[in-house]
Amino acid sequence: MKLMNKPNIDTESSKRKRTLIVSLPPEIIGGVGAMTRILADFFRDKGHDVTIAYYATRRHRRELIGRPFFKKSQSRTETNFSSHHCVAVGCNFPELEFSYTQHSSLWQDLIDSHDYHIAAGGTVVVAAPLAKACVPHLIWCASDVYGDRSARQAAMSLARRVFDKSVVTPGLKRQEQQVLLGQGRVLAISPFTRDCLSALIPAERNKFCLLPIPTDMKYFTPPMKPASAITLGFAGRLTDPRKNASLLFQVIALVRKNGVDANLKITGETSPELNAEIKRHGLNKFVSFAGILNREGLRDFYQGLTVFIIPSYQEGLSIVGIEAMASGVPVVSTRCGGPESFVRDGKNGYLTDFDAKKMAARVLDICTNSELRQKFSKTARSSVEEKYGFENFKETMKQEWQGMWQEDL
Repeated sequence: MKLMNKPNIDTESSKRKRTLIVSLPPEIIGGVGAMTRILADFFRDKGHDVTIAYYATRRHRRELIGRPFFKKSQSRTETNFSSHHCVAVGCNFPELEFSYTQHSSLWQDLIDSHDYHIAAGGTVVVAAPLAKACVPHLIWCASDVYGDRSARQAAMSLARRVFDKSVVTPGLKRQEQQVLLGQGRVLAISPFTRDCLSALIPAERNKFCLLPIPTDMKYFTPPMKPASAITLGFAGRLTDPRKNASLLFQVIALVRKNGVDANLKITGETSPELNAEIKRHGLNKFVSFAGILNREGLRDFYQGLTVFIIPSYQEGLSIVGIEAMASGVPVVSTRCGGPESFVRDGKNGYLTDFDAKKMAARVLDICTNSELRQKFSKTARSSVEEKYGFENFKETMKQEWQGMWQEDL
């Protein structure tokens, strides 16, 4: 790997390293939010002055969005992400999506006022302002652009899908290529993510390393006593087309049809479309939504489950799957990328095709065989304990920091 020059910082500022984390808006919950908080807390604990910068969306920060010839885009200081100092950055033409991270004087001012730069996002596109500014940076990401958008495109209206395929996605892929060829080093959250991205620039495979999202193994633990009721679980934004809600509801319907009195609990929020599908399967009494849970609520949620289901079309990793396994819950997942790195088929859970009958059969195997369930519960916990703990994260970050800036973290 090519070694980068140290930032030019004076003696006073070197006492408090100024680190900029470029990420997504805090309203976009999920793995990226967890990644951003982990990074910000980690560097704050290391004595850094941390700023989190993210693009302003029309939905949540309309006043920061520009209108060419009429109004310039703006930035605004806020406090989000566990009380860290944050800046929302506006843009022009937000309909294009790639304009969110288009380089601008707003981004450049933020970049110039910090000594170290890190990006955390669903794709490497989040680091576009850093790549354009030609500064050394680390990029922690979950997916390539194609994997991130394919299921979303399928769920779009015809007109929007045509626009997305012809304008938006090509723009995002151009940014993706520019970032991958820039001065950043990519920290992929799973082997699946690393392989997808490195295939885009085969000659630069040394630009990639693995950095899974860490899980607090001391916090997420198995319950003292397993729950007696059969409860299947899912955690995440089920309104996201990539999560494949239809398969999840088909599975619970088939499990119940086979004589198992199972309920399905889901974190997050519902929608009219999801409610209609639940009703269509006759599951109104057997499916419940817990809303957005805090950390304590999420721990209790996992500890009450019999099986955790990942029905997704694509997952960069699935931190919720790892948290469930740390809680001693077997996981049944589709072969959707990230989960294939921690679910060992037939050892601590099951991997299946995108087939409701096959997935339901695996869920039934666990629900109806207490001996198998206990075996999977023990191996689930032990198989993620070392690989996805915080010690691995700290050591990898230390090495990558040293390689990028030639100094100790």
